[in-house]
Amino acid sequence: MMDDIHAELADLRARVERLEQRAKAYKEGEHPLAERVEAKFEQASEEARRFPIGEVRALSYFRFSRPGDDEYGRLLDEKTIGLDALLALSSDEAAHSMAGMAHPIRLEIYKALLTGSKDSASLLEAAGLNTTGQLYHHLREMEEVGLVVRYGRNRWGQANLQAFALALVAAQQLMRWRGEGREGRG
Repeated sequence: MMDDIHAELADLRARVERLEQRAKAYKEGEHPLAERVEAKFEQASEEARRFPIGEVRALSYFRFSRPGDDEYGRLLDEKTIGLDALLALSSDEAAHSMAGMAHPIRLEIYKALLTGSKDSASLLEAAGLNTTGQLYHHLREMEEVGLVVRYGRNRWGQANLQAFALALVAAQQLMRWRGEGREGRG
């Protein structure tokens, strides 16, 4: 019984430590988005201030070279969007988009496509599936939300790399909060 209490206390201390470290990342007012968010907060009604007011900035830079596919490139993007705009998204549509990524098999399929387009047999192997029916089920779900594109009858490629990366950032954040998983690189 006491061992359980000590283990739970240690877990709580570790969580508090992680929260305190996050709070120390920027001094008050020094965050790059602080000025914009504070201005929105000051303009908001008392009722509106009960909800989080903020902005999310996503800055990404990807580079790739796939000589066999004659593909070379850099993908650059920066988006800043208000939390209010994100919260205004249709819950059904947002959940549907997230569900397109929210399966271990789909993550493996997408990871396999990061090195270039693949045929169904290659994806079947990469995903560890036994039937093409299982594979096509996942590919249809991913295609519907815009994560993969079909090239001809039997070839697939990845799409929306930034959305995929941001979904993994969200997953990593939740895993860290729960004290699970590896930190990952970077």
